[in-house]
Amino acid sequence: MARVRVKKFDKSRILLTEVLPYEVPIPFSNIGLYRFTKRPKSETVPNLVNEIFKISKQNTKNLLPYNYKIIKKLDSYRILSIMHPKVQLKFIEFYAQYDSLIISLCSKSRISIRYPAKVASHFYVKNSEIIKKKLKDSGVDVEKLPYETEIAYSSSYFTYKDYDFLYKFYDSYKFHRLEKKFKKLLRFDISKCFPSIYSHSIAWAVKGKEFAKKNTSTSSFENKFDKLIQWSNYNETNGIIIGPETSRIFAEIILQRIEQNVLDVLKNDHNVRLGKDYTIRRYVDDYFVFTNDFKLAHTIKKEFVKELEYYKLSINDSKTQEIDVPFITGITIARIELEKILDIFLGSFVEEIKVETDDGKTRKEINFKKINKPFNISNKLIRDIKAIIKQNKVDYEDVTGMTISILRNRLVKLLENDFILEQDANFIKGLSNPLLIILDILFFLISMDSRTRTTVLLTQIVVIITRFLKASNIDNEDSRLIAKKVFDGIRDTLNILNRDSKTHLEAMNFLVALVSLNKVYPITKSKFIDEIFLSESSLDNLDYFQIIILLYFIEDSSECDEYKLKLIEATKKKFSEIEECMAKAEYVHLFFDFIACPNIDKQSKNELINIAYKSLLGRIPTAQMIGRIRNYIVSYNSWFIDWNTDDINLEYVLAKKEYNPPYSG
Repeated sequence: MARVRVKKFDKSRILLTEVLPYEVPIPFSNIGLYRFTKRPKSETVPNLVNEIFKISKQNTKNLLPYNYKIIKKLDSYRILSIMHPKVQLKFIEFYAQYDSLIISLCSKSRISIRYPAKVASHFYVKNSEIIKKKLKDSGVDVEKLPYETEIAYSSSYFTYKDYDFLYKFYDSYKFHRLEKKFKKLLRFDISKCFPSIYSHSIAWAVKGKEFAKKNTSTSSFENKFDKLIQWSNYNETNGIIIGPETSRIFAEIILQRIEQNVLDVLKNDHNVRLGKDYTIRRYVDDYFVFTNDFKLAHTIKKEFVKELEYYKLSINDSKTQEIDVPFITGITIARIELEKILDIFLGSFVEEIKVETDDGKTRKEINFKKINKPFNISNKLIRDIKAIIKQNKVDYEDVTGMTISILRNRLVKLLENDFILEQDANFIKGLSNPLLIILDILFFLISMDSRTRTTVLLTQIVVIITRFLKASNIDNEDSRLIAKKVFDGIRDTLNILNRDSKTHLEAMNFLVALVSLNKVYPITKSKFIDEIFLSESSLDNLDYFQIIILLYFIEDSSECDEYKLKLIEATKKKFSEIEECMAKAEYVHLFFDFIACPNIDKQSKNELINIAYKSLLGRIPTAQMIGRIRNYIVSYNSWFIDWNTDDINLEYVLAKKEYNPPYSG
């Protein structure tokens, strides 16, 4: 694991870590916007580009975020938002001025177990070879990592304490110590926390309600933060957008003030002491109250209800749980049992042996044990997985991330092993059946849980398998069988999503996986577009993510020229039919990615620039102006979508996703 330093003085890096949701299409990031902020002072920026990103008091009230749905659980969805790039850029100045105060305000409570503790100075890369491989293929000196590469991998602007995932709290020594001390656990959460937060309440949390109401116009930290949060949400004061880290920090400051107030009431009015009579922990908006009797636990909960109401928040009573020792949930038990059966299976077909070499040294070699009737084995494993889920009364979403991660990590060890890659086709044949079994399990799990995180894990696995099929001496027929298994699994899952889902982000990530598979198993792309979107006419009503990922999927495929033309026409139509298009985050992102796309003709780009120019600046640009704008945007190669679809680049993009994980447990 490599330790990489970041330049703490570069406040623009918040664009890569703080202002976007994790759940975005795999090739999507803010790398182009980041480069734009780091451009040389001598660089001439076209007037249109300047106007798109310039913020003023006159143009902040109508800035609309790009809202989209993701799968939350089997039958429920969550709306995430990408704030307008104008607002994202304003957060750079805000962090530069107030990062120390943010740390201070998020360090008030003794309850929170996820909060910013200091400005990050470094981060860790699990597989630095991915970076080196990417750079080597780009002709860059691999001994000196360029700053942009470091910054593109950085997971967050701040270093966080104590836990990035809730399950790590459950597995921690601190949790086990609490279990020794207290016999009762009351768990509850805040109902619709982010959509319920009143933006002005940040001032109440920092300065107090009475003071805040008398000083609404002062240029203070809390008023500036309030204003930025409003701008990010179409100037709304009721509710904050879900997705970016900025929203979580905003909520953290408010919740820490609420907790301080509750602790004071418990000490002064109830004469109970934190750490002796009870302890409380909070992960984002989930509370854990540890006591030795539920009567005290519910008294504590009542005080939270009162204080939360003051801040226009409430508790979700339907999710309140009373748990006696041992504090182990069905989720934890299911994870332990799943890990056990996977370990048994994954150890059943491979053995490591030590062999003495000619020079007297020893090296590890691998033998594959023969597996007969692979489909019987995969069916038995899937049956066991279903039994574990049912017996422990958990949802697939509670365990699939961990289970697929185990499969991915084991595949990395096998398929990137130098000894295996050196062997002949006859030896590698022993790996074919285990791979088919793993893929059966993988696609069963993904059919049960197609959330964004699992689609990212799947794409990582597809890239790993694709690279192995190209680099190893595997028999052509075995290679075809494995690739077809991946293809069939993705196609079937896409059909399920197309039938049942009201979201499209997850399907878009499967298309990205197919781009990788297409390198070893050519597919008919037009057939996939037909299957997903049912009819060509539906291409007229797509949104930004759908249009741009379909263009990414099509690449320069001539068989899809008709579809590409429809996407181009649909994009121009979207811009022509709406006023103030550049006040909407969706249109800003679509504009820059459309112009930067290497597979769209100049004439179409020129026409879109002409539409955008007239809409924003109120006049018709000359042909020379249009050409200058087009060339400037294209010179950045990628703005929000990375158009490079080669395997090494996709692996690099996926590795960056690993260092910006979702915050859910």
